[in-house]
Amino acid sequence: MFVLSADELASFQIVVPVQGSAAEKRAAEVLQQYLERVTGFELAVVGDDQPKKEREILLGDNARLRELGIEIDFPALKADGFAIKTVDGRLVIAGGSEKGTLYGVYAFLEEYLGCRKYSPEVEVVPALERIELAAIDTTQVPVIEFREAYYRLAGDPGYAEWHKLDSHREDWGLWVHTFAPLLSPEEYFEEHPEYFSLVKGKRVPNGQLCLTNEEVFAIVVAGLREQMAEKPEAHYWSVSQNDTFSNCQCDACRAIDEREGSPSGTMLTFVNRVAAEFPDKT
Repeated sequence: MFVLSADELASFQIVVPVQGSAAEKRAAEVLQQYLERVTGFELAVVGDDQPKKEREILLGDNARLRELGIEIDFPALKADGFAIKTVDGRLVIAGGSEKGTLYGVYAFLEEYLGCRKYSPEVEVVPALERIELAAIDTTQVPVIEFREAYYRLAGDPGYAEWHKLDSHREDWGLWVHTFAPLLSPEEYFEEHPEYFSLVKGKRVPNGQLCLTNEEVFAIVVAGLREQMAEKPEAHYWSVSQNDTFSNCQCDACRAIDEREGSPSGTMLTFVNRVAAEFPDKT
């Protein structure tokens, strides 16, 4: 059993890697703050180069783990997975290479201390004089890397962290509704209306693209190559319809859509062709 009580808190410390990542240091800060709110006592946060205590909370890829022979399979945790375990009077929360340790702290607060975060302003933080935990040995590794809840509250950084949301925006070169940025009607429509949707016998600039037009394909691919060269670190590139209706109804586009049973027929055919040009991107 792992016990954390008011009269024993002075013998505890939170241990974080001296060369830890920003997420690991953030994890220590969050854990310290919430434990103080739960118990009324602020635990010290020290580096893993400081003297050991018998009662510790070890965070992240910590030198103390190796000193004590505590095994954590870090590669298996990937970027955001985490392990929580109790070992000989110590609590270990260790995570993957990105935000795993931070997510592990939030999971510990929620699953073992009863904390809740319903919105950025609405929380439940129980007051506990004594924390008694049965032996813990649990590992969680998310199977979905892109985790986004598309509503206003989820845009709050603290709320997103708590609920382990991660949109990986820094990994995106283009994100949603990208036909217009890739082939602008302001630039092309006057001279090349055939690049754009045919709707009720008329080309329109404010709909979609004509996805069977080979010049459209060439322009989109060239534009992507140029933007990828400017953002080599970006991995995800959205090639997607504008935020409107009016898919192209020319004979070539209509034939594909009728064959596939939906306007997504031309869309997926086009996007798959574009994707084949960039096998190292997603």
